[in-house]
Amino acid sequence: MKTRRSAGIMAREYGNGGLRMKRFMAILMIGALSVGALLATGCAMPAEGGDAAAGGGDLIGMLLPFALIILVMYFVIMRPQRKKDKAVKKMLSEIKVSDRVCTIGGIYGTILELREKTMVLEVGKGNQKSILVMDRSAVGSVEGSDVADDQLAQ
Repeated sequence: MKTRRSAGIMAREYGNGGLRMKRFMAILMIGALSVGALLATGCAMPAEGGDAAAGGGDLIGMLLPFALIILVMYFVIMRPQRKKDKAVKKMLSEIKVSDRVCTIGGIYGTILELREKTMVLEVGKGNQKSILVMDRSAVGSVEGSDVADDQLAQ
């Protein structure tokens, strides 16, 4: 049996980018703090007796870990998020009339009509059917008809 995830978790995953913006701001803050630390320690003037070329080597040595941190953040945060966004965009572009879907709010239904930004869902079974108009981005997943029927039967 498939476990359902709460609507809040899925809204954060597929929402309007609020979580993505928070991550971006956190990366900017880490970068700003790192640059501030580099400027405070790496750009200090060389000692009176030292030559200026020796100070340049220290700065490159300090910038290398900063560049590695940015590279790791790209592969850990940004790249997987882009892959997930592409998969969601592909799923939303491939939905069609009569598909069984589960919304990010946990509502199972059958698509009756697709419009540019909205869709019409038929929800319920038998005499208890309801028609809902929802935003297309509210689709959390495209489900098989057996999964949706099992959820309705319970």
